[in-house]
Amino acid sequence: MTSVAMGQMRAILLGRDLKLSLGTAEVRRPEAGEVLVRVEYCGICGSDRHAIASGDWIEYWPAILGHEAVGVVEESVDPAIRIGERVVIDSRRPCEQCALCRRGARGLCESLTWMGESAPGGYAEYVVVPSWTLHRIPDRLQSEVAVLAEPLAVVDSTLDHLPATAGTVRILGGGPIGVLAALRVAQRFAGVEVEIVEVVPERVGLVRQLSVDAVQHSSGSRVDAVIDAAGYVRSVDDAFAGLTNGGTVIAIALGESELQLPVRELVEHGWSLVGSIGFEAVHLDRSLAALAEAPETYRGVVTEIMDFAVARDFLAGRTTLPGVKMVVKPSHV
Repeated sequence: MTSVAMGQMRAILLGRDLKLSLGTAEVRRPEAGEVLVRVEYCGICGSDRHAIASGDWIEYWPAILGHEAVGVVEESVDPAIRIGERVVIDSRRPCEQCALCRRGARGLCESLTWMGESAPGGYAEYVVVPSWTLHRIPDRLQSEVAVLAEPLAVVDSTLDHLPATAGTVRILGGGPIGVLAALRVAQRFAGVEVEIVEVVPERVGLVRQLSVDAVQHSSGSRVDAVIDAAGYVRSVDDAFAGLTNGGTVIAIALGESELQLPVRELVEHGWSLVGSIGFEAVHLDRSLAALAEAPETYRGVVTEIMDFAVARDFLAGRTTLPGVKMVVKPSHV
């Protein structure tokens, strides 16, 4: 509590010039309906690196990014939230006014923003968040595994679109989302065969260490569903090229993919294309339950835990690190 008492905390700051620095920021006291959380871990997402390179989505400066945070409640104005509870933070910031929000689809809010973009995020020692965003971490689940809850919630939302009849699934991309998708398919859908296609040889080896079938080039066999977690220019077209009649392509990557497929082929083969973005609160609850059920299955996905200095250089592109999921650990943990 020392840094809280002093009113300052350490953080990774993004300036208007899009340069990252290590600095300090004021620790804001929680107001009605808010909670102060001491950050234990915060996952690095590809969207953070995009925001750093472009300045897209940022609504305040200097910005503190990071939206995959877990931590411990330090101060609470909400009597339902106890000090000392370990929590995962729902990073969505919906408007609560649009038709989609009013019917409970916050993840599809017409004006959706995210923690880190519209308000300070988890690349800091502390963060103030609305109390409704907190999800309690099961006692048996360690925080360094619970930090996967939000990306796994994104995956679980994606898998809601997987046809019940699918017996074979191909995943394009062996990054964090692709790997989590493969592990979650195996956990959630017994008997379904899963294959990851990843073009980087070193990453193929890392994925195989997690007991996931990974190849550098697709076998060419047709599958019932393809999840595009890669987002390269022709990834969706490649997905359809390996699809059985009546199959489904689920696009989840925010990449450069452009669809060249004629609609006639879509109709003649009975194919479906679904875009999947974000998650709902129920998916965070599901992901925490999945992690608590099989923590050792997921633990190896986190391949690098770094301090603020290493994280700053990695986020800025000054260093490269081999691995799957990178996580920031504030110095006080």
